[in-house]
Amino acid sequence: MKRARDIRDQLERLLERVEIEITSNPADLVSIKKAIASGFFPHVARLLKNACYRRIKHPQTAYLHPSSGLAQVSPKCVLYHEMVLTTKEYMRNVTEIEPKWLAEIAPHYYQLKDVKDSGSKKMPRCQTTSTEYCI
Repeated sequence: MKRARDIRDQLERLLERVEIEITSNPADLVSIKKAIASGFFPHVARLLKNACYRRIKHPQTAYLHPSSGLAQVSPKCVLYHEMVLTTKEYMRNVTEIEPKWLAEIAPHYYQLKDVKDSGSKKMPRCQTTSTEYCI
């Protein structure tokens, strides 16, 4: 938390130096999530069956880390900070996002067909190897 506070203080000083008004609304989670997504836009995965996730742009299967607060919720689309490989590939430091944000945040990376909501379609099954099982 100390590092986060130091970074915030540094950003605040920079904004004052260039005379940009500082505005903040901690209740506006959408803006906060969009700001995070603008930096981590390649790290997005969509829910498949059996609590498996697949990255949108790359065919890589992963799971929410068991210590994640979202592990019991299984949101449809998540943004993650890092992948950890143990017995499976786990996503850590995740937050739920709306897929449609990706086309406006990173149009150079995502096309509308990539982020189109597949809510009306059946969810694809998680592809596993003989030694790996979806939970």
